[in-house]
Amino acid sequence: MKDNWLEQNSNNKDYIRLNAGLMTINEIDNFLNSTSVLSFVDSDKRLHYYKQPVNLNYSPDEIGQEFGTYLQDPDKVNEANKIFAELKAGKKVIYKGNSGNTKKHFVVDSYYRIEDQDSHFAGIGIESQDIYPLVKFYLRATGQSLVDDPDNEVDIPEVDTSTGASEEWT
Repeated sequence: MKDNWLEQNSNNKDYIRLNAGLMTINEIDNFLNSTSVLSFVDSDKRLHYYKQPVNLNYSPDEIGQEFGTYLQDPDKVNEANKIFAELKAGKKVIYKGNSGNTKKHFVVDSYYRIEDQDSHFAGIGIESQDIYPLVKFYLRATGQSLVDDPDNEVDIPEVDTSTGASEEWT
């Protein structure tokens, strides 16, 4: 007889049944703390989850607030409202670069539409990731290289000179 772990543990109150498996609350928390997921906003625009460093154990004041209302800059609040509206209307993903990006440290915030099993809007997931290590890996794996485009007017510094960071991220 085949040993089926999923069936054996599906009624175990320590596990939460997911669409494709089971996890404990601690496993879900550890998983989220180990991914690039930063936050989750529900379909009613409420911030439910905000990633914090593992060694901290507090509930940020923003939890439960309307997405974007906790931002200080009115332009950022408007941008958050626009992102939410576009994703709710059907857009699948929105990418935003960070203002402090350099050629060797390029962080992209990704806002993803989350849908329920019936493809209805269920909220948004927000990830933040320095994509430079991925680009570096891709270039090494394919034998390609990046070259400057002399017609590109975007001025991105080589390194962050405003904070004193002088080491290349690896």
